Amino acid sequence: MAKSFVLRKFLMVAMILTFVFVTAACGGNTNKPANEEPKTNTGENTPKDDPKPDDTPKTDSGEKVKLKVAAWVDPNSGFKKIGDAFTAANPNIEVEIVNIADAAMIDTLTQAVAANDPIDLFWSNTFMAPVLQGFAEDLTPYIDSDPDFKNYEFSPGRLEQFQYKGSQYALSRGNDSFLIYYNKDLMNKYGLTPPSNEWTVQDMIDMAKKATNPAEKNWGFAPTPFWLNFFATVLPVANGHAAHTVMMNEDYTKFLGDDPAILDDLQSVADWITKDGTMLNGKGMQENGVEGDLWANGQALFMVHVSPLIPGWKDALKFKWDVAPYPAGTAKQVGMVFDNPMFLSKAGKHKEAAWKFMKFWTASVEGQKILIDIGGTFPNTPNQELVDYFKNNEVYKGLNADALAHASKIGEIHGIIPMIGGSEVDGFVGGWSMSKGFEEGVTAHDYFPSGTESLNKKLQELQDKYK
Repeated sequence: MAKSFVLRKFLMVAMILTFVFVTAACGGNTNKPANEEPKTNTGENTPKDDPKPDDTPKTDSGEKVKLKVAAWVDPNSGFKKIGDAFTAANPNIEVEIVNIADAAMIDTLTQAVAANDPIDLFWSNTFMAPVLQGFAEDLTPYIDSDPDFKNYEFSPGRLEQFQYKGSQYALSRGNDSFLIYYNKDLMNKYGLTPPSNEWTVQDMIDMAKKATNPAEKNWGFAPTPFWLNFFATVLPVANGHAAHTVMMNEDYTKFLGDDPAILDDLQSVADWITKDGTMLNGKGMQENGVEGDLWANGQALFMVHVSPLIPGWKDALKFKWDVAPYPAGTAKQVGMVFDNPMFLSKAGKHKEAAWKFMKFWTASVEGQKILIDIGGTFPNTPNQELVDYFKNNEVYKGLNADALAHASKIGEIHGIIPMIGGSEVDGFVGGWSMSKGFEEGVTAHDYFPSGTESLNKKLQELQDKYK
């Protein structure tokens, strides 16, 4: 995504740190212009022209190598533990995490090739762009010749979402879920019963209204555009009006931003600001004489955010809190997960070693346990050992473990990640959810219909070109 989040002036340091973390966890921004073309190919073939290898991948020679992993996290973050554990078992392979913002990933890969120092593995916030631009190695030959990988049981959808024209081009670097966090102290203060796993959107709205008390400086929903960007865009699926999140149809070929029922779903969340008064934006905070992070300050009942925030919030938040899955709509209960793809670089010089590390990360009990220990990610397998390890992990002690498992079960991958033209959809939706709708009160009915036709025309052009 081409730009970084424009962080709102009314958010204090605590919320800014939260946004920075989510930018790391989820790959960055939602404000890429809707009309931006994918970058041109940098000289490498697109997959449709990519010749298949003559042989299966060569066996690791045992030479000393250093793998460069381009990711949007601090090199000394918890993810380093995965590399350290891998090197302990494979002393000839050292792993170096290189911090690269998602917006700069393609340029970095290109520059590294030009400097004859290519990246070996890299993360991305979208799947199709690196594949179509020729930066991603086809993993199918590696998988076909690797019985250990084939014996690892992935949950349904974990592999399929990163396949293109019958080939596997990526594996998920982690399985993060959006959750509804709630303040247990405010629940008690207003005589509310904590939500069950099967609660509904109407339940949540009713509780938020009861906890909204401007005289006491309490509000039902924490003031963040994430409600519009990562909750409102799931609501049309929960209400049976769209097949996928971010208002996409069944095969991710058409954006449904001119459907009146979908627009009503989106606007019902924006109405928390403009009608219900259960959520504030920047102007509302000024008018009510409040500032800072109302969630961190214990002044908001509900917060929506990704699961990797759990470890930090366990240390930082001074009130009692817990988690709930996304509530059910009128048709079904569905959540949102981020399975960001991790790629083996086509230009890499140490592909067999890189595949070995990639397999350790994504398809080994040891690697997945470390990923769970880091906090916030969910098992990518029904393997009972890992399911139990997740459920009983110290990171989640004191929280509703059943709610976490349920959130993972009902989650659908964020719609922009697996689709052709995901960046275009993301930029268009983000223009409303992160800015116009949240900040300025522009309604979904006024924003989306005028740009939907041109967006779908662009999506059709990309599909005709690449499908």
